[in-house]
Amino acid sequence: AELLHRVLDHLHPRAVLGFVLLRTFVDGVKFADVRERLARRYAALDITILPDKAFDADAETALVVATDPIPHRTCRVRRQSVDDSASAWKKFELTQSVSSDQTAEFTVAKAKQNLVIPELSEVWHFLSTYRKLREVAILHRGIEWNQPLTINGVETGARDVLVRKTQPPGYFLGVAPKTKFKAFERPSLSFLSLCPEDALYEAYRYDWKRRKAIVGKARKSRGKWKMVSFSDEKGVTCYQTYIAVWPEVEDFDEVLLAAILNSPVANAFVFIHGNSRDVTLSVLEQVPVPYFTQTQAKRLRQLVKRYQAQPSDPTRVLMEIDSVVLDGYRMPARIERELLDFFRDEDRPVAEGFPNYFPADDDTFFNLSDYISPAFKESTAGALLKRLSA
Repeated sequence: AELLHRVLDHLHPRAVLGFVLLRTFVDGVKFADVRERLARRYAALDITILPDKAFDADAETALVVATDPIPHRTCRVRRQSVDDSASAWKKFELTQSVSSDQTAEFTVAKAKQNLVIPELSEVWHFLSTYRKLREVAILHRGIEWNQPLTINGVETGARDVLVRKTQPPGYFLGVAPKTKFKAFERPSLSFLSLCPEDALYEAYRYDWKRRKAIVGKARKSRGKWKMVSFSDEKGVTCYQTYIAVWPEVEDFDEVLLAAILNSPVANAFVFIHGNSRDVTLSVLEQVPVPYFTQTQAKRLRQLVKRYQAQPSDPTRVLMEIDSVVLDGYRMPARIERELLDFFRDEDRPVAEGFPNYFPADDDTFFNLSDYISPAFKESTAGALLKRLSA
């Protein structure tokens, strides 16, 4: 940021400017004054967000080109991005094709705050009046100990003391560090220390015995399916790399919360509004939540139970779970389709793999619940011709 200020101080008034920065240029606080100066000086900013593999780094990179140093009232910002997938990156390398391309007008004051143009803007506009997750649940990170488990990647020995296979006094059943699980999958549990003398802060005082949903804080993948959740009916604790979500209103329970957190709405929201690494509490609290009828809620609990029982067609059951959650949002078919197409060719963190919601060449709009229903299949032209020829 300081280097850019020096460049702008000595740059010719009519010169264009191109530079490479971390993605945090778009919304980072330390770049606020730089964004303000650029928006005031240039009428157009082109920003291309590249994945961390672009420069073999741990952070996403932003390519910024500032043009049109002319008098203007607003700054036109074009934001392009390349998905963090092998196919998207290869396509960009060969043809410079991007995964998303959006344009918006920014005032100088707005540019100083951030240059964010959220993807799926129609989806978020439609859901803007819906309750947020923080209005129906309490969210907290799990317990954290005052002893590091590793230093520079080397085990300190604290893990053997703080995580046990049997239950000493002051220990509680929970999700240990580095425990892996997939959507709706109940992970293996260990006994974790809730002893006050081991605590870094007072998370041991939370009501861990209450039912809740638990979601991983570390990103599940580099793609758009960033998180998975399971419903905790036993009442367990978890390490600070997980987030516990306790229901706080009558129309939500741990199963419904897990279904929402595993859904395309929640994953898209966290991917678009969060950072490239962890799932943060501040973003997760803002996830819009659906309104379920009693029939939908009952159906959702049945489907989740069936999915956890490892059915013969788990993909079909998971598709039905998603459809019921989406019905709770009541989005028009066109907007719902935009959301689901956002996940096209993305690897979903489920054991059995997961297909695209709709064929790529299908340009008609149907809600997912209608599309996968038996009645829909019977109403297609192919089904009609088959009946007529019988």
